[in-house]
Amino acid sequence: MTLRFVCCFFITLISVVAKSQPNVLFIAVDDLRPELGCFGCEHIHSPHLDKLASRGT
Repeated sequence: MTLRFVCCFFITLISVVAKSQPNVLFIAVDDLRPELGCFGCEHIHSPHLDKLASRGT
């Protein structure tokens, strides 16, 4: 019974700590120049990266 309580306590603690940490997404492309819509380039169509950039910090 005590082991079950300790396990439940730690699972709850981990979930609380995980909610306070931000999600980080790192995109690495070796040949990508700063020619994306989020950087003001009008002839490149990149809606998904533009959406990520607009929602990020």
